Amino acid sequence: MVTQVKLQLPFQTILLRNAIFFAIVLGALVLVKRSYSILIKPWTWYILSMVVFFICTGGVVHTVIHQTPWFKFGMNEYGQQYVVEYFMRGQRGQWAGEGYIVSTLTTLGAISATIVGVSHKFEVSDATRRLIIMFSLVGLVGFVQFILMAYRIKSPWYGPSFFPPEDYRRGPLSADQGNNI
Repeated sequence: MVTQVKLQLPFQTILLRNAIFFAIVLGALVLVKRSYSILIKPWTWYILSMVVFFICTGGVVHTVIHQTPWFKFGMNEYGQQYVVEYFMRGQRGQWAGEGYIVSTLTTLGAISATIVGVSHKFEVSDATRRLIIMFSLVGLVGFVQFILMAYRIKSPWYGPSFFPPEDYRRGPLSADQGNNI
C-alpha cells in the first residue's frame, strides 16, 4: 500500500491494534447489554460510586506521582522493621497508607449516614430499626472523631471539636450558650 505519510508501524500492526480496540469496545457493549438488569438498580451505582469515592479520596494520583511509601518505617535494635509514623507531620505531604486510612474512615462515615437516611425502607421491626439507626449514628460520630484526630496529627493548631467546649453554660434551651440566639 502506498501512502503520502510515512508510517511508523507496519500496516498489519496498525490493523491488528484497531481490530483489538474495536473488539474490546464491542465486548464492553455486549457486557453492558447483558448486565442491564443489574445496571438499572440504584444500589449498583451507589456501590460503584463508593468504590470510586474511596479510590479518589485515598490519594492514588498523589501516591503514583510522588511514589510515596505506605508509611514511615524504622529499624529496631534487632533489625526488624516497624512503622514509625502513620501520618506524615505537616500539611504538605502524606504517606500512601495515610490517604487510605482517612479514605476508609470517610467512606464508612458516608455509609453510616446513608444507612440512617434509608433505614425507613428496611423491613424490620421498629426496635431493630432503632438499633440500626443508633449504631449508625454512633459509628458516624466515631468516624468523624477519628478523622478529626488524624487531621489534628497533621495540623496541631486545629482546635474545633465535634462537641462544645467544657466551659459552655448548659441548661434549658434558652440558657444554653451553644443554642441561644
